[in-house]
Amino acid sequence: MHRGYHVLAVPSWERKVRVLAVWMTAALYGRDIVSLASVQHPREAFVARGNPRRSEQPEAAAP
Repeated sequence: MHRGYHVLAVPSWERKVRVLAVWMTAALYGRDIVSLASVQHPREAFVARGNPRRSEQPEAAAP
């Protein structure tokens, strides 16, 4: 019942439908589970994979 009140506060019909769709899928499938460690430090994954290791770098051609 209280969710209906919140839908009335959403500005457009398109957004209202989207919010209702998300609520219905959450009711059917449950909430998404996300690792809190990745949420606290999201940049670490990009930095770790963006810097190749020394063994993976191509060697410079000898003159």
